Amino acid sequence: CTASALYDSTCPGYATAYLNQQCSLNTLYDAQCPGYATAYFNQQCGISALYDSTCPGYAAAYFSQQCTASGLYDTTCPNYETAYFDNQCSIDALYNPGCPGYTVAVVIDDATPDIDDGTATAEDIARHFNSSPSMQTKRYMKRIGRVKSVELQERIYSKK
Repeated sequence: CTASALYDSTCPGYATAYLNQQCSLNTLYDAQCPGYATAYFNQQCGISALYDSTCPGYAAAYFSQQCTASGLYDTTCPNYETAYFDNQCSIDALYNPGCPGYTVAVVIDDATPDIDDGTATAEDIARHFNSSPSMQTKRYMKRIGRVKSVELQERIYSKK
């Protein structure tokens, strides 16, 4: 025991000598080791930069995590355009022809009775109905899209 406190666990100062020996081999051995906090921080940052906002690479890792969670997080997310498009389509399927559920306008005979083979002008249609649009016409206009239906309505009803 006089030559080294590590000779036997019953030697005086054994616990302190053993702790010092282990700490010199690995700072993470025990929280009492000198430099433990720094070594632990570096270890955790090495595992994940998201461990702490002061870890190197935290900002990039956080940005990536948020963009993965939602492409709408920021306009610079790599998947923003797709996420924006999908979001708009989920709000309104008529947002874009590429949206699932988008329907292309199809003229149904019942919706436009007694109109010729499709060569009638907007003025012809307005003269034919000479009234505000019926519910069927409104549904038809909704199917062909907002911009086109507004243009059609303006052409039809500006002549009255």
